Amino acid sequence: FTSSSSSLTITGSGTVSPTVGTGLGYTTGDAVIIFNNTLSTSQTYYMKGTVSSYNSGTGAMSISVTSNMGSGTATSWYVVPASGVTTNGQFYDAGIWAGGLGSTTGSMATCNITSNMVGNIYNANSNNAEIGGIVTQNGGPYTVKSNQVYNLSTNQIYSSTTSVLYLGLYGSLSGISQQSIYSGVTHDVSNNQVYNLYSNYASTSANAIYGIELNGVQSSGITHTADANLIYNLGTANASTAAVLHGMYMRSGTLQLTNNMIRLGYRADGNSITGSAQINGIYDGEAGSSSYTQKLYHNSVYIGGTAVVSGTINTYAFRRNNTNSSPKDIVD
Repeated sequence: FTSSSSSLTITGSGTVSPTVGTGLGYTTGDAVIIFNNTLSTSQTYYMKGTVSSYNSGTGAMSISVTSNMGSGTATSWYVVPASGVTTNGQFYDAGIWAGGLGSTTGSMATCNITSNMVGNIYNANSNNAEIGGIVTQNGGPYTVKSNQVYNLSTNQIYSSTTSVLYLGLYGSLSGISQQSIYSGVTHDVSNNQVYNLYSNYASTSANAIYGIELNGVQSSGITHTADANLIYNLGTANASTAAVLHGMYMRSGTLQLTNNMIRLGYRADGNSITGSAQINGIYDGEAGSSSYTQKLYHNSVYIGGTAVVSGTINTYAFRRNNTNSSPKDIVD
């Protein structure tokens, strides 16, 4: 993502000329989307087009517009590459989906998801829309390793009682979601980069965004691992006053988190999140058992920015579910 402070009026044809960041990689002919989340409280207005010119020294850009949604004039815009996928899919989108739709306990063979780039996916639907960059369900074991998941954006939340992607009620975005709880197998989610996830949903309703979600069966001798992941720039509109941002979410299973780096508090354009979103670097939300120890070794969490969050909302490097009975071994 890159932001523009230029005043633009939505059009379905012709040329618009935003001023964006300097030193970016745009070239003539690149497909882009220019979107705004302040002109409407229910959906994101946007223009699609191609880059006619870009001055990397000044940030001046000219875009030939081919289509649009909505109308109006505003000074706050985002310009994103459209070389990936722009969808209008209700309920869910996923870059890579392994397993089976709607089940987490069924059997499936060993699956390795490694060295993929999943990015530039934007769901423009205004009704029950959510996105998962990489989603694994059923069976395993799963190895999700050395992937890049980036530039995911959605317009809405999933507000029904059961989420198809199991991102939780009112979930909207998840970079990587390992959901299989099949018995007898271990899962590894390591060396991934997840960044620039953005929810356009501007509302007082609940809205959850996850960098990486971790699940797995809890039984003797089974430990699921997440090592050396890098997560940053999870964002939401300041008007999304009930949003919760999770760098890593421990949802189920016996887990060992090591050497992960998480930076939150900023959007992809470098601006601070100054609304009342709750920010959790690592959230331990699994049900827990006194017989199994959750291990967190050598992880780094930074929550920064200027005037980040407002009101009585807190930020947490690590937050434990108050009803969780599992012992925690936290080192460095």
